[in-house]
Amino acid sequence: MPQFSIITAVLNRRDTILRALKSVSPRLQGVSEIEHIVIDGGSTDGTLEVLSSWPGLVLVCEPDKNLYDAWNKGIALSTGEIVVLLNSDDELPGGTLTAVARIFSEYPDCDLVSGAVEMITPSWSRDVYACRIDAPKFLTLREQDIVAGITLTNARFLRRSVFQRIGIFDVRFPIVSDRDFLMRTLLGRVVNVSTKQVLYRYHCHDGSLTFSGDRAAIPIALDSLQASRTRLAECSAVPALNSYRRWHAWSSFYASWALLCRGQWRSSSRILLDSTKLDPFWIARVLPILVRHVSERRARRGSPSDSYPLQIE
Repeated sequence: MPQFSIITAVLNRRDTILRALKSVSPRLQGVSEIEHIVIDGGSTDGTLEVLSSWPGLVLVCEPDKNLYDAWNKGIALSTGEIVVLLNSDDELPGGTLTAVARIFSEYPDCDLVSGAVEMITPSWSRDVYACRIDAPKFLTLREQDIVAGITLTNARFLRRSVFQRIGIFDVRFPIVSDRDFLMRTLLGRVVNVSTKQVLYRYHCHDGSLTFSGDRAAIPIALDSLQASRTRLAECSAVPALNSYRRWHAWSSFYASWALLCRGQWRSSSRILLDSTKLDPFWIARVLPILVRHVSERRARRGSPSDSYPLQIE
């Protein structure tokens, strides 16, 4: 069985961190060689007291630039063969690591294992709604999902060698560095093996970054635009240029539309003008992406799942 390095970045998550810690216990996962590295960015709400009392953690307490900076610190400290990125408010279903280890063992050339996810949304009555996303197309590593869809980043388990080949997360992009990383992974032609088994559970709450919704639409769009333009300026290989042009096209459309919907027409017009100067054909590039994005909307919402307990503990 390969050794796993679980990396968790945390900041003021006293109410949710225990769920994440409990979910990676060797008893639940069926794997004994688990290294759990927690990077705390300076919690002040009692999170550190919870972490300090939990046995076996590799705990680092220091300020960081953003989530991706914390992940990079964890990757640098990790020693396991397989790296897992576990958010401080989420969990791994029981037996996940056993299943992932088996897949890596069956496919020695595999660089990446991707699985289905559940989205857990609590309601006012303390009941929960569990949504399962397991469409096979989302479990592959597609440019469409990286550019304009759902990345399911945390449900992707990577060999350490991927970071050696591709590099770590780029902290210049504080919101979409995971998309940038996955794009580089796709262009690096890593071998991905997917499974419809649920390998990760996201939990929705008011402070969740994953479920930030409309309030983060403009920041995400602008960071995507910055990331795509940066990569276009730094890239020279033709296949990669084409991918980054498509990412730039979608980001230009999405950012300008989000700003326009909020009455910021001058900023929207400026983006359209600058994008046209950079790539006169960006509108033609965005059309097929938009068609796929609309056609896959229902699949992105997932389907009801009954595997999660009906009550929140």
